[in-house]
Amino acid sequence: MTVMMSVTSEQLGLTRSAEEVIMSIEKSPAHKELRNIWSVDRKAFEAQKWDQEEEARQLRAEVYHVTSMALIFQGVIFTAISQTNLLSCSLVWSPICLSAIVGLVSMIAVADKIYELGIVKNEINRTDANISALVSMLDLLDKEGADLDLDHSRPCAYVHHDTRAGLKEVMSWYGLLAQFFLFSFSLNQYCLYLES
Repeated sequence: MTVMMSVTSEQLGLTRSAEEVIMSIEKSPAHKELRNIWSVDRKAFEAQKWDQEEEARQLRAEVYHVTSMALIFQGVIFTAISQTNLLSCSLVWSPICLSAIVGLVSMIAVADKIYELGIVKNEINRTDANISALVSMLDLLDKEGADLDLDHSRPCAYVHHDTRAGLKEVMSWYGLLAQFFLFSFSLNQYCLYLES
């Protein structure tokens, strides 16, 4: 006597084909709509991330621009002092003060740009977390199809808003190196002025 046993494909460890999963999603309006919404949201977050990365590149370029302009201005001041026929000034403190002011203003401007860069980097991290959450939910939906429980399955991203992100960027090696470079160049200019 033969006994027939009913065994499901899940009990055997078999998975449904991708076509079966897609067809189950297409037959469920709620799952289909949710898939469309999550896909649109993911594309929106990816576009937002691209804009944020472009803003970060622009801020880095502005840091280099401010630094180079400060160096050029310091060079012009030094050239004017080293060649007495270009500058007729008997007071040695005026070019030193001018150089110090340029150095200080450029350091503040660079620190401000680096602070903004830290905030943008924090926003990029938050956008990445949202994209990852949406991608994982889309993958789960593609895996489970219409069997996905919509009441308990929502994209959940751990998004940490760091209020000190800008300050951390200023204190990073990049920020400190930029500030040290400007400070040492201004200090070097000050010593050269005193010698001439």
